[in-house]
Amino acid sequence: MKIRCEVKKHLMAAVTYFSLVPLVYFIPPEVGKMTTSQIENIFVSVGIIVLLMSYLIIPFFNRLMVSKENCQ
Repeated sequence: MKIRCEVKKHLMAAVTYFSLVPLVYFIPPEVGKMTTSQIENIFVSVGIIVLLMSYLIIPFFNRLMVSKENCQ
């Protein structure tokens, strides 16, 4: 039988917020050095941020925070 584990929503909101702040602050200026127009900068920066959040940061914190105490 598989045990279902979930991270609390307010904790994930805090993780998301504090993860997005440095990404949004540092990635667009670095991408801006490689792109010629502002629209390219926006699309590439948002793409990088979404990929990092979706495939690296959120899954990492989910695995980190889910423990036997949080399982029901």
